[in-house]
Amino acid sequence: MDTEIGVGLIIGAVTGSSIYIWNSENFTKSQKTFLLICIIFPPAQWVLAILMYFFNKNSSLEKPNLLRPSTNRSHQNQNKQRNFSTNEQKQSLQILKDKGVLTESEYQEKLKIIDEQIIIEKIHKSTEYQNLKKVYESDLLTKEQFDEKTNKLIAEYKDYYSIFGENNYPEFTWELYKSMKINNKLNVSDYSKSDLYGKWKFKNGQIFLFHEKETNKDKLKITWTNGLNRYGEWELNESELNVKFSANFKSDKAIFKISELGSHVFDYLIDDKRFVSIKDTSENKNVW
Repeated sequence: MDTEIGVGLIIGAVTGSSIYIWNSENFTKSQKTFLLICIIFPPAQWVLAILMYFFNKNSSLEKPNLLRPSTNRSHQNQNKQRNFSTNEQKQSLQILKDKGVLTESEYQEKLKIIDEQIIIEKIHKSTEYQNLKKVYESDLLTKEQFDEKTNKLIAEYKDYYSIFGENNYPEFTWELYKSMKINNKLNVSDYSKSDLYGKWKFKNGQIFLFHEKETNKDKLKITWTNGLNRYGEWELNESELNVKFSANFKSDKAIFKISELGSHVFDYLIDDKRFVSIKDTSENKNVW
């Protein structure tokens, strides 16, 4: 009789602990599955559940700080300054420097902290980080893998920021930065029309360069985000595109002086004004 009561108590305890584990938010899906398998040996289930519980609690406390600045002091400064824009912070530092309150080294040190804050903010808003965070929270990445990939993203943004800094076209310049990394630059002597054919995106529009079979001529269409379009024909002459526009503008001709041409980047000058374009590999149907 006593044996039956003891067995009943054990079964009840195991059932209760299993239900708690399955409904609890303190364990991941994979951990729940493993712990339920351990139902055949209750002591192992209970011991492992306790260990996993405290491990997950410690990990959850670390997650919000994965992108914290490298020092506690800079992290505290970030919390204190969050109500001020980065421009206001920089202006205040400049005033303090001009008044002699800050030395040059102190001024540069504080600027570096602000730049780190800007980079962290950009990373938080990036689609790369948002997707990386979703994958991590779905238990498809370990904390070590998440940290490694996040640190790589931080390094990329620091490099990007050192080139472009603050600008009005962050989405375009980030895409340009990534394209620059994989661009296969061509020598001027190797330029050919086929290298130019396609759709090229610049910061506020697109330029289409293509060959029209019906007329056997090379043509272009430039489309701006404000809805303005221009059409024309072009010829390649060494490192220049001689363009003749079909619309009646003040000037119906232009010379595109190529500064750089490659597999992903088309950099050129028009009347000393620089345009940088990125190769768009999406469909180019109905261009004209």
